[in-house]
Amino acid sequence: KLSFYNPNGILLWQKEVDDTLTSKPITGYDGRVFVHSEKKAYCFGINGEEKWELEIEKGITHNLKILNDGSLLFIGNTENGMSKATRVSPYGQLLEDITFAGNITYSTSINDGVLLLFSDGTVGLCSVKNNKAESTWSVKNAVSKENASSTMLKELENNKALVLSNSGVFSVINLKNQNVEITKNIKELKNSSVYNFSIYSDTKKIVILSKKYSSIYVIGFNFQGTQLFDFSMPSNNKTEGIY
Repeated sequence: KLSFYNPNGILLWQKEVDDTLTSKPITGYDGRVFVHSEKKAYCFGINGEEKWELEIEKGITHNLKILNDGSLLFIGNTENGMSKATRVSPYGQLLEDITFAGNITYSTSINDGVLLLFSDGTVGLCSVKNNKAESTWSVKNAVSKENASSTMLKELENNKALVLSNSGVFSVINLKNQNVEITKNIKELKNSSVYNFSIYSDTKKIVILSKKYSSIYVIGFNFQGTQLFDFSMPSNNKTEGIY
């Protein structure tokens, strides 16, 4: 069941979807709401009307990502070590099938497109130019191959991106020139699930929160890599992130 609430918590509409949804709802062009299962994508208008549904032949193994032109990127199955994807317009039109050069282990939408992490440790940017998706740039060995399956990406302020592994290693990449500007190994972050990391940044600092067992570890750096603070505190299992 898909439910749509306004910011005051008032239920505006509900829809029964005869499918097992595997993604959180994402809002996009014209207030449309997109969700998907492992095989199908759905679009609803702001009033709850179903605009379209589309079967994705390549399958959907990552949560839906929105590209820089507003089109939708559905990353699917891997064939011969290369991830397949389908690009769809907000109106449900199939735009193109994409074969990436490697196996994608993590993806996240940013202003310029979709950041991708591959199993060989490469980080790259997929964006749309001249109505076609393309690889804009890539950084080799941004993370070790051993950690590529347990690493997350996060867009930061100042046109930077954070590459954070549960091995405790993180790097900051400059999205303008693709230089790796900071690399740190923080033992207190080691063995935390990437799903238990929360990241906050402003123009001056990066704050990483790691929730592990019954405690929470917080560490902050400036964009020159200088540590500003760190501390631990008990977890009450209600701490979800940084606000």
